Formats: sequence, C-alpha cells, structure tokens
Amino acid sequence: MNTHRKQDTPRRSRVLVTGASGFAGRWLIPTLNNMCLDCIGITGCRLHSRDPLKSLLANDYQIDLSNHSVDLLDVVGDVEYLVHLASITPHKARIAGLSDSDLFIRNSAIDSNIVQYIKDVVPKKSVIISSCAVYGNSPRILTEDSPLMGKGVYADCKMKLESSIAKLPKNTYNTVIVRSFNHSGPGQPLGFFIPDTIQRATARKLEKAVLKNANAVRDFLDVRDIVNAYGSLLMKDNLRHNVYNVCSGKGISTLELNTLIQNRLSKVCGIPANNDIQIENTGTEDRIVGDNSRLVSELGWKRKVDIEKSIDDYLMGALV
Repeated sequence: MNTHRKQDTPRRSRVLVTGASGFAGRWLIPTLNNMCLDCIGITGCRLHSRDPLKSLLANDYQIDLSNHSVDLLDVVGDVEYLVHLASITPHKARIAGLSDSDLFIRNSAIDSNIVQYIKDVVPKKSVIISSCAVYGNSPRILTEDSPLMGKGVYADCKMKLESSIAKLPKNTYNTVIVRSFNHSGPGQPLGFFIPDTIQRATARKLEKAVLKNANAVRDFLDVRDIVNAYGSLLMKDNLRHNVYNVCSGKGISTLELNTLIQNRLSKVCGIPANNDIQIENTGTEDRIVGDNSRLVSELGWKRKVDIEKSIDDYLMGALV
C-alpha cells in the first residue's frame, strides 16, 4: 500500500492584465502563460465564449475602468503581478466621438483606478505601459533621460500617468514604466499606418493615393518583440532603472514604409505595387526614434522579427 501523500501542485502566480483583449494584450497573454503565470484579464467588452483569448485566461472581467466608482480589489481580488495596458487611444476616441477633454478625463480615470489598485494590493511588480508620445519630436535618438516634450492630449495622459506612478514610494511599490514605441504585426486593427495602407492597396481604388506627412520618421517593432520585452521586464528581478524604452533603435520614414509595404504586397500576395501616390510633407521636423540600449544591456533583449517579416505575417493573416 502506497502511504505517500500526493503533493499539492504549487499555485501559479497571478498577473492582472488590463486591456487584455486589445492588440498587444492578445499577444501578451500567451507570452505570460508560457512564463507559468495565470492571467486575469480586464476587457472593455464581453468576450465571446468562442474567442480564443477566453481559453487562455484564468478569469476575465468586463470592467469600465474609466468609471470612478470601480473597486478593482473587490472585483478581482489580489494578484502577484500587474501589467497595465488599458488606454483610450486618439483613434478610439475619434471613433467614439470623444472630445480631447473627454479623452483626458477618461484616461485619467482609468489610470487613477490602476494606481489605487497598486496601493491596495502592493503587487510584487507592476509594469505600466506608457508611450513614446511623451517625448515628442526630436532630431536626436531618444533615451529614457531625454526631456518629455510631448504635445497633444494623449501625450498629456501618459505624462500624468507616469507622474502618478513616480510618486509611489519605491521602497514599497515595485513599479516599472515602459515607453513603448510604434508597433504592428498580425492582428493589428485598422486605424494604424500599416493596416490602413494595406487596406487601401488591396481595395484597388482608381483614385490616386495620398501619402500625408511622408517625411515623418518613426521607430517600428513587431508586437511579438514588444510583448516579449514586457514579459521580461515583469519577471526580471532587481532591475536597475524605473523607466525603459521598448523600441528598435532604428527609424523609417512614412515614404520608405509605404514603399516597403507595396513591395511586400507584390511579392507575398501578387498585388501590383501602387507607386502612383501624391506625397504631402509638412515641412517640419517629425521624428521619434528611441534608444533601446538600457533594455538590451540589462535584459539581453533582442529584436527577433524584422519589419519585412512583420508585414508579411500581417498579410498572411489578413488576406486568408
């Protein structure tokens, strides 16, 4: 007779992910699952029972985080880790018909609820996703120590969030601010440059395409590299800094990116490149390119998906 007691399986640590059903969230959840974390997702809309995301979440909650009366501790309970992705972007605000003041008020409420949850729960670590928008345009490569000169309501929202997090005592709250740069990849919705350019090209409209702000330079990463960085920052002990850029370190102009998309459409899908475009330039400096050396040196993070593969994978998913 076997008298050995079966050992209980250790409980996996729980991580709360806000914005779980968003573009980055849907890639982050399986990444965290692979790190042996049980993911608790907060979504802005109810997940359908057949949504693949639902099976990846230990629990999911449809919560309007912009509601000041939300008590996350009461609804969700405590967790060991937190990744705060949820945000109303300018694109979402336009669709919803929100004014700039409404956008600022709602994002402020979302972030206020998260800061309060951090105070209530004191997670082992909280990763707070900010944006490269806080920097604003600069002819220089942007480091984490670059001045925050961002303009516009979305930049204001993120700077306010960063300020709120920075006020939390570091000896009590283990928080990391991540300034995420432009990212794309499979599953990205319309409202962003790469999906919108592909949609216009595949629609085969006869009118000449207009390429606005063709001289703008941005720093693009694939979403899979982005979420790998988020996961690494979440689980890495004894980080030396409180702020990290997640970026490629290389800039590409809108015109160059448009040409690359046209070439990939031709090679991958057999859709003739459309080089008949009307180019519009603002004539002003419009460049946001980051320095990722802090992330690389501390975590050994490397970009694995180049921009061509990112576009190809988007095409394979979008045009099946």
